[in-house]
Amino acid sequence: MVGSLERIHLVFACGFAILTMNLVSTAPSLQHYGRYNDTPAGRYFTIDQHTHTFIKDGKPFQYISGSFHYFRIPSSYWLDRLQKAKAAGLDGIDMYVAWNVHSPEEGVYQFDGERNLEHFLELIHQVGLLAIVRAGPYICAEWSFVSVQIVATLF
Repeated sequence: MVGSLERIHLVFACGFAILTMNLVSTAPSLQHYGRYNDTPAGRYFTIDQHTHTFIKDGKPFQYISGSFHYFRIPSSYWLDRLQKAKAAGLDGIDMYVAWNVHSPEEGVYQFDGERNLEHFLELIHQVGLLAIVRAGPYICAEWSFVSVQIVATLF
């Protein structure tokens, strides 16, 4: 019988192998790394490898973001805080999706009221900010049991 530590090592080894295979299989396309062209209005993002600069919609772009934990702030304050972030010069919001907030017990999913993730993302767009969504399964070291449910299903 394989112990818990051996299982964890096996999962990480398999994950590393899959990542390596994906990188090798996509090597010819790395010249377009970071580029997206299938977006509305022909928007795109790429990295200029000569100047080490982000290029967004044909112009140099410096991404400045701030972290926002929507599940820790009452939804009535979301718009105000996002507007203040924009006024402070931020381009985007870096956010976690804490699954223990949205799934307090197995098989139960809640995305309403204070947990309305769709509404929060709509507000980000309305204010004119970009979003980096960190959906997990593991999102932060300082918060216990945020994604144990997902990780536990691997074993």
